[in-house]
Amino acid sequence: MTIAITLKVHEGVVLASDSASTLSAQENGQTIVVNVYDNANKIVNLHKGLPLGILAWGGGSIGPVSLTTIFKDLRCMFAGATKGPGDEDWTLNPDNYSVEDVATKVRKYIFEELYTNEYGGWPDPPGIGMVVAGFSSDGQHAEEYQISMEGTVSPDPHLLRPGAECGMTVGGQQDTIMRMVMGIDSRLGAVLQQHLGVPANQVAQAVGILQQNLQLPVIQDAMPFQDALDLGEFLVDATIKMTRFLPGAPTVGGPIEVAGITKHEGFKWVRRKHYYPASLNPKEQQ
Repeated sequence: MTIAITLKVHEGVVLASDSASTLSAQENGQTIVVNVYDNANKIVNLHKGLPLGILAWGGGSIGPVSLTTIFKDLRCMFAGATKGPGDEDWTLNPDNYSVEDVATKVRKYIFEELYTNEYGGWPDPPGIGMVVAGFSSDGQHAEEYQISMEGTVSPDPHLLRPGAECGMTVGGQQDTIMRMVMGIDSRLGAVLQQHLGVPANQVAQAVGILQQNLQLPVIQDAMPFQDALDLGEFLVDATIKMTRFLPGAPTVGGPIEVAGITKHEGFKWVRRKHYYPASLNPKEQQ
């Protein structure tokens, strides 16, 4: 599992995640955790110099190739260093591009070219979620497009919050944040139906009412960007610390990574791990 957060405010969008990667296997018909690694990369800048980033959760690779490598392959395509699928030119024009078009190309390459070829015959392939976020060349507000891949299904990228609308999306192991911020968790609907007799057709409405009345107003649209960055890091850290005390493998953990995307500063790392000393690599690759 993982924890991955996008948090949009008026000034920009925050991407925050842990670094845990769970290696699972099938044993006697059951999925078991073989190991949990603490150095997966889940945030990538999709074009150096442009305010574009991607954040992923769920399956960390497609076959033997990590999502990080795939995202950086896409970055080469968007920079014009390599061609896109079908020998198409996917080079981004810094003066004329859209986040929606970038997200559409991300889905096309990862799902249509890679995911379906690798997992087309699998009965239960790993699910992958991601958000492409940033600013279009003529955009005044940050945009976030969510992409989901489950088996043979992957809808077109979905715009999470249009225009100036702000808010948060949580991928992966959500319950700590849902309980702490939203006042509910993923099991609430089942509890209402099974133990309190709420009719199935009213469960969603009941959960919505509870969330509306119990959620904490921690996300303010006009909050300074530094505070939004701090909030994203705090929520990831809280999830990591709570997971430590729950039964089972610590499937959320490792170093916290945080990036911020604003219109004028672009994509900036705020907190990041390296497997090499940055001081020895002055021309480091993002």
